[in-house]
Amino acid sequence: MFRHLAEEEIVFQKGDIIISQGEKTKYLYFLESGSCYRSIITDKGDNVIYEIKEAGYSIDSLVGVLTAYNYAGESYFTFKARTVCKCLKISVKNFNKWVMENSEHIKELVNLATEKSKDVREAFQDFQEGRVANRFCHILLSCSQTIEGKLIINNKYTVTEMAAMLGVHQVTVSRILHALSEEKVLKRIR
Repeated sequence: MFRHLAEEEIVFQKGDIIISQGEKTKYLYFLESGSCYRSIITDKGDNVIYEIKEAGYSIDSLVGVLTAYNYAGESYFTFKARTVCKCLKISVKNFNKWVMENSEHIKELVNLATEKSKDVREAFQDFQEGRVANRFCHILLSCSQTIEGKLIINNKYTVTEMAAMLGVHQVTVSRILHALSEEKVLKRIR
């Protein structure tokens, strides 16, 4: 979908920074394979993960795409490779030109911005209202599937990643998972 816009193909190793918080964004990166964190360093110095972006075929697999449309042109987030990421490097200028020539993609961008805004609002509300347990359940359900009538939660996220998404210590997440296992709500399959 975006190959014709790409200047080059780049591979980011696990842990590499793709785009830094506060960086002027000149390029977007389309994830052909791999996944990356979209996180922010708070004023307190906490690293909060807002999302794990996955490779795919949609506009949502563009790293930094919404940054191209803020007035400052700076990234509000840090995008860091969670796994090895094979990306197409696309200049913001070329991407904007393509969007203007293909106006049907404007609706996709607005929808993406609306969804991301809703996710941030819900996370903030849950945090403000002390509903970390609700958020935790949402994370568990987002990485589950029904197999033979049972809800199976895969290992999509590590305990550390879930803790960073919730804004709590990883020991808290481990304790909750352990308690759910003890109550036979969750069953660990290795």
